[in-house]
Amino acid sequence: MALFNPVPKAQETKKADPVIAPEAKEPTVATVSPAEERTKPTVIMTQIDSYLHEVIQSQPKEIEDAVSHVLSLSEDTGLHRLSLPEYFEKMSYDCTRGSTCSYHTKDSKGQVINHGKFVFRWILKDKRAIDHAKTIRGWVIVSRVLSEFRESPHTLFSANGGVEIGDTLLMVMPIDRAMKLRRFPSQLSQERLKGQMTPSKTKPGKMVMTGNLDSDHVYEPVSSTQGGEEAVEGAPAGGLEMTEGRDF
Repeated sequence: MALFNPVPKAQETKKADPVIAPEAKEPTVATVSPAEERTKPTVIMTQIDSYLHEVIQSQPKEIEDAVSHVLSLSEDTGLHRLSLPEYFEKMSYDCTRGSTCSYHTKDSKGQVINHGKFVFRWILKDKRAIDHAKTIRGWVIVSRVLSEFRESPHTLFSANGGVEIGDTLLMVMPIDRAMKLRRFPSQLSQERLKGQMTPSKTKPGKMVMTGNLDSDHVYEPVSSTQGGEEAVEGAPAGGLEMTEGRDF
């Protein structure tokens, strides 16, 4: 007895074709650009560590070059903590290096004969001090940006571009303005002193320290040593009398 197949021959399932795996490819290597190779992690440092890092990066590679501008302090030579480096000493109006200075010539009294054309001053490295010196007084921070100092050695300057010794910053000013600033306190004092000196009316050749001798607040004492009418009535001729038994 023949069996009946309900599925038509056309719809009979076919065997799946064998799957052929693709050929294995060699792994690709990603190229890294030079900029990515130089990428470094961010390092957070304290203020002093950051300052030291900048100083180390800016200082010369040779020890002799790094210490060539350092002053050798000595009482015999006249060098001190605020003596100028030799490069600026030759431009200075004042002599700051004592007997070691090879630029300034002095007379028998120790006065400088050949002055430089600039006056230098060390200012405290503080914002208020620097702003007052720069804005009010007219001092300029010494840097290689100024045309007069473009040929100065790089070793003289710190990381911020200025010349520093400890907690002080070097500033400069032309001679004419600096001399006016130096003479101003003396001139002002003399003018005030002259305004308080008036010739005495009772003592020829004497001066009274007042600007208004006719004021009721001014008293001109009479000296007992001059005798005559100027002597104080009842005063002893020998001066003050000492009283025994009294402790003054």
